[in-house]
Amino acid sequence: MISLVNTVIIGAHAVMANGGVIGPVGLAVIRFGSKLFILLKAVIALML
Repeated sequence: MISLVNTVIIGAHAVMANGGVIGPVGLAVIRFGSKLFILLKAVIALML
């Protein structure tokens, strides 16, 4: 099923000044899987 995916869009709680991302629980597993299969990753953070 992963072969059908070409982009992973991740919601974030916060984006730090140095580019670090604070995200929901389980984000590291998704990031590791997408890195393993060399997928494009996009992080989306809502600013209030």
